[in-house]
Amino acid sequence: MNICYVINNNKKFIHILKVSIASVLKNNIRKINFYILYDGLTKEDKESIKLVINNTNSEISFIDVSSYLNSIHLNTEWSNIVNVRLFLRELLPSDVEKILYLDSDTLVIDTLDDLYDTDITDKAVAVVADTVKDTFKKKLGLREDDVYFNSGVILINVKRYSYFLSMAEINETIEKYGRHIKYPDQDLLNCCFVKHNEYVLLSLRYNVLPPYFMFEYQWLIKYKESKYWKYTENEYKSAIENPSIIHFAGSFCYSRPWTKKCGHPYAGKFQEISNKIKMDGYVYKDDRNVRQRIQAVLFSRLPKAIIVPLICGGKVFYEKRNKN
Repeated sequence: MNICYVINNNKKFIHILKVSIASVLKNNIRKINFYILYDGLTKEDKESIKLVINNTNSEISFIDVSSYLNSIHLNTEWSNIVNVRLFLRELLPSDVEKILYLDSDTLVIDTLDDLYDTDITDKAVAVVADTVKDTFKKKLGLREDDVYFNSGVILINVKRYSYFLSMAEINETIEKYGRHIKYPDQDLLNCCFVKHNEYVLLSLRYNVLPPYFMFEYQWLIKYKESKYWKYTENEYKSAIENPSIIHFAGSFCYSRPWTKKCGHPYAGKFQEISNKIKMDGYVYKDDRNVRQRIQAVLFSRLPKAIIVPLICGGKVFYEKRNKN
């Protein structure tokens, strides 16, 4: 089994990456080849990451991606490190034909066998659909009823992935839709693979995001303005009750589990593994902004029928203000 992460020299995310790797090892007995695409890691950083796989049959390879950081230019607040996933064929060893990409803020709590064994012989990726505004998809050249997937968990057929993600395709997409791109690599990946129908849709349990634990199904659809989401209410409930991969992506709903007093239902699981690999001394500040923290407080105290329309109205106001 091949698994890939992308990381820079941000000490916080190096610590978080170690917990994610340890969670993979805890729940999987197959030999795993980890590929860490990195920028700026020191020798000490690499050695500390290697310690996580001690006494296992797994291996770690570090691949320096610094020369690829400026290959794509997008006007976003995100670090260029996120874009290196667009060049996997050039970066990975030639014998790697299939690989599972995981964001470093994921926590694996079940075997990955069924996920990894998903047949993608004739597709570029297997993905989990995300909830975004249906109108946002149109800005990226997709239809409102198209899938839009979260790029935090992607099973990749490297050959087809690279074929449909050529530099010509990337540059054409940026030229057409660049002004609307909000999540650089994620939006580009959606533009390229959804347009060509080069994806397999995975169970929601393989990428369970924070809002799912706070919102009931109907309120999530209303809040996200995503009526064409590809999962049913039963699939939604099943994923929450029996998740395989927890994704601690940024959200107003909860602080993240490496902060104090995190209310996320799986914060304890994160801390349990963190403590086991002697990472318990690392606590970081809540990175939610003031608006998000206020939303979280209101959401915990007001009825959904009141707070969801209120938050939706606030989102519209906030987005318009940022445009002006």
